[in-house]
Amino acid sequence: MKIAFFSNSYFPITYGSTVSVENFRLGLEELGHEIHIFTPNFRGYKYEVKNIHLYPAFLFGYKIKYPIALPYFHKIREEIKEGEFDIIHAQHPFSIGVDAMKIAKEENIPLVFTHHAKYEDFTHYVPPIIPQKLLKYIVRSKVRKFANNCDVCISPSETTKSYMRERGIKARIKVLPTGIDWQKFQEGDREGTRKKLGIKADQKVIMFLGRIENEKNIMFLVGEIFPLLKKDKKIVFLFVGEGSLMNEIKQIALQSGILEQLIFTGIVKQSVVANFYATTDIFVHASLTETQGMTIAEAMASGLPIVAVKASGVVDQLKDGETGIMVDQKKGVFGEKITKMLSDSVLANKFGKAARRKAKEYDNKKRSKTLESVYLKIKK
Repeated sequence: MKIAFFSNSYFPITYGSTVSVENFRLGLEELGHEIHIFTPNFRGYKYEVKNIHLYPAFLFGYKIKYPIALPYFHKIREEIKEGEFDIIHAQHPFSIGVDAMKIAKEENIPLVFTHHAKYEDFTHYVPPIIPQKLLKYIVRSKVRKFANNCDVCISPSETTKSYMRERGIKARIKVLPTGIDWQKFQEGDREGTRKKLGIKADQKVIMFLGRIENEKNIMFLVGEIFPLLKKDKKIVFLFVGEGSLMNEIKQIALQSGILEQLIFTGIVKQSVVANFYATTDIFVHASLTETQGMTIAEAMASGLPIVAVKASGVVDQLKDGETGIMVDQKKGVFGEKITKMLSDSVLANKFGKAARRKAKEYDNKKRSKTLESVYLKIKK
């Protein structure tokens, strides 16, 4: 089949939706399909994949750098018409996603949509022109209308499917978590990466990977983990990612006398991300807004003990007390669980080994084969 992925985000941005697009691209191509990516042009970035179609775009700089496409680009429509595509797969319900829907209707091509995020929880990225309450209502309405006009919707988890139904989405929903390259996460360079980061052999590393923003519940992590750093100078908190809260976090750390125990790497390429998991001793996750939480699957594949806040996406992957620890957002409890993991290597190893075995279920080949079957059913 010839498949068009329409995505508002792609490299060099490394959000969960980007990783999903890339993993499914690789998996479907391995199955013999031809994948084309339609995405905004991130000026200055050199794209290394074939079959990429770039919308003209401007760089949006409110809180984060994000390319916003100029839709209705005539060249894109011509490329779709000439390409004779079998499937259009929209990764987002806004901007390029709207264009994808219009093109699918015009060309009578089946349309698939992946519900990657709880979009109403991301309205703080929009400048405060419209009141947040009204903006959230608008977003919910537009997402519902978009999804109900698709041939099939992909939900990354069962909890997200329930969320979609609660929001009035009545279209057919297929639950399909994004797959991972399990083997890649067995090959991370622990010693080399720790040396580059200046981490000593006797130091323990707690890692967060993702956007350093409010929707990731970052300040909760700060409140739970910073006291641990203050008590034990041999603990390092590794932030892999970037975001608007970085300066605030550094200021709090400076006042607490633990700034030297924080490491900020910025955004790292997917090709080396396994090295940072390998560097880590405990992986932490506190987001309440995930639809799947790709980093959970990656941390599991890396054999890491995980401490996470019990929330959507996480509960679909972790088994509390077996492949990780999930806690309610009660002050002090999260930090206590981390302390237990750090002090009990036998327990930490037990969780890590169980998580690694469980993560094999997320093998990208298996997930891509399932997506292929979804396409084939709607193409008939």
